[in-house]
Amino acid sequence: MNTWKFSTYLTIMLLMHGLYNCCNVNAIDGSALLLGVRASRIALTHGKMEIHLKKKSSFSPVPSESRLLIFWKGDSIKFIENREEDGKIGPQLRISIRTENEIRYTYPGYGGILDTADHGHRFLLFDPRLLGVLPVLSPSMYAKNVLFPEGIQDGKLLDNNVELDGNKCVHLFFRGLGGVAFEYWIADEPNFPVLKIRDYNNDTITESSYESKLVFPDQIKVTQLSSNGDQVSVTEMKISDVSTDYMPSDSDFTLENLELPIGARVQDERVSSVVGFWNGKGLSETQRDAFEDAELRSRADRGVAISPGVWFVLFLLLIVLLYRLVWFPFFAPSFRS
Repeated sequence: MNTWKFSTYLTIMLLMHGLYNCCNVNAIDGSALLLGVRASRIALTHGKMEIHLKKKSSFSPVPSESRLLIFWKGDSIKFIENREEDGKIGPQLRISIRTENEIRYTYPGYGGILDTADHGHRFLLFDPRLLGVLPVLSPSMYAKNVLFPEGIQDGKLLDNNVELDGNKCVHLFFRGLGGVAFEYWIADEPNFPVLKIRDYNNDTITESSYESKLVFPDQIKVTQLSSNGDQVSVTEMKISDVSTDYMPSDSDFTLENLELPIGARVQDERVSSVVGFWNGKGLSETQRDAFEDAELRSRADRGVAISPGVWFVLFLLLIVLLYRLVWFPFFAPSFRS
């Protein structure tokens, strides 16, 4: 870790420590509590994790299950989503990548698709640092922008010593952008674990457990309610194999890592047109060009192939050369005499 990164990390940790000491059960400023939540997550600049996702809906008797492998580095994120069947990883559903303001994703058999992050609500893709601390997750949400950048000015404490499932918590109420109302229950512990969120705009209740005492929760349960308070759906997430020491490569977030097959079409939704066909390293103008470009590169990578027939001719030429240079000068005169 270089000096600049270390000093930045140390500053954040000292800030978190100071916020915790001044914002526990004696806290009087709800905004400071939310800044503590922000500091604990923003410090996690890179890593990977796995999530087992299970969703049960009142409209379907069979729950849907999938397995997510997530990588992140700064604002860049990558999801590999597979269907889960009987506890085992099944067919791949999609690979999704967000970098800067662009998302890149693929469905099996559909090629690659490019779009803006604002349109990413069509499928599952989000900054993992928001898990358990924001009730809504979307590709268009960047942690540095949405995770309480200045706290919440009208945040206020409803109770600074309330118990929730055996945990001492601070109960906080605030209004976000557009006047949306939220309630937060934040545990009186380092890292500011958010145990429960009541989102009155989306009618959801998010509950998280932190049995491993890490910054990320171990389990998250999101309950969607109807307008009259009935349960509509339940989404459960079990988070495992978290590593904040793992550093993804920048290449992990490129178009090449969508793992597109040669010749796959790539469409840019921003201009509503096909922008090329994947050749293994980039885009070719036509699908035929993509196959030809891939074949030329493959030949160059493995070198020029020499057929057995060519090797046989070369062997005969070698015999003739040896005859002329070695045998003939020494032995041929004896035959003439």
